[in-house]
Amino acid sequence: MKSRKIELYDDSIGTVEYVSHMGTDLTVVNAARVSFGKQKNELDSKDKKLINYLIKHKHSSTLEHNVVTFRFTVPLYVRSQHHRHRTWCLSGATEVTFNRPDRWKKGQHCKQSPWEKGGFTIAELYRKWNTKAGKKRIKNQLVRIYDEKEKKFSVSSICNVMYSGKKDVFKVTLENGKEIKSSKDHLFLTSEGWQTLEKAISLDMSKSKKATISKDSFFLTNGTPLAGTYSKVAKVEYVGEEDTFDLSISGDNHNFVANGIVVHNSYNEVSRRYTEENIQFYEPKMFRTQHKSNRQASNEELINPKVWALTRVSEAVVLHHRDSLNLYRELMEKGVCREQARGVLPQNMYTQYYGTCNLNNLMKFIDLRTHEGAQWEIVKVAEACLEIVGELWPVTVEAYANNR
Repeated sequence: MKSRKIELYDDSIGTVEYVSHMGTDLTVVNAARVSFGKQKNELDSKDKKLINYLIKHKHSSTLEHNVVTFRFTVPLYVRSQHHRHRTWCLSGATEVTFNRPDRWKKGQHCKQSPWEKGGFTIAELYRKWNTKAGKKRIKNQLVRIYDEKEKKFSVSSICNVMYSGKKDVFKVTLENGKEIKSSKDHLFLTSEGWQTLEKAISLDMSKSKKATISKDSFFLTNGTPLAGTYSKVAKVEYVGEEDTFDLSISGDNHNFVANGIVVHNSYNEVSRRYTEENIQFYEPKMFRTQHKSNRQASNEELINPKVWALTRVSEAVVLHHRDSLNLYRELMEKGVCREQARGVLPQNMYTQYYGTCNLNNLMKFIDLRTHEGAQWEIVKVAEACLEIVGELWPVTVEAYANNR
């Protein structure tokens, strides 16, 4: 699929756009049959029946090898709902690398000293993120990332720190001594491109929770050269179930440095700390009524235009957006920094971000966000995602639709 973009709200702004994907319907089949040492090269009628059986009986781990990346353009509050859904994750003890802002301004890559002993662990970042002062402090920090176009390390900022729940975790040890604990489906930048831990090393868990490496793999690490160095995976151990976390990073690069290793993050979002360009707003022409019993939901019923002058209300919303944008620009003209000036911009402001997930987690997102209690604006996002993956993996998605 070269290009696919679906409009969401009939305003030529809100969209879900296909970026890239990994895997086919045959990938699901081969993931299921690998325990028997078998692999197919073409999909046949038996394979289609197998996929239907897997979906029907909730053997959904076979879908985790199919990965898709979208570009979303949605209002801020829709993004907030979307980012509640987690895909890959790292152990809470993982240390995130930050650069010293004063040294970075001089063009120097210098690791920032931690607030507490033990470094900037992702669990500690999550705890601080959920306090007003902590979130502000973290947003002002420079997290180290790898610029894939320039082929060297750079910096960005954190948009969100997310708890992903308890998951099976594996400890990865590289030959250069760097270690990290992650779920098997977390993406690492390898010498062969982005790959899940499981795929990179052909992880075999058939021997009662004992992890076996069946393939050599080299992970990019933050070494002395600014371009980094690749180091071979020396050992992988299953360590059990642990609390896991993930980050959302601003900008075009979908990664950050964790324990000195370049790892993928689930979301990348445009940062209003860096740019004030192309600010647009979601401006609905119709308004729904509040649900009587569900405080967080609305009805399909629309406000009666005879009771309420909707044209004037719509115009008032547009005027509010215009006034907010004017105030934002006035603040910056008077010398106020972007990161503070953006605070006056309303929740209806559009944002853009990349989102990457495996098919299993995407189906969970679609199930939850097409439920009758879901907000209409995010229902449209879920339906667009389903339409796109239906073209990528038609057999698997049809089986999913038949067994919902």
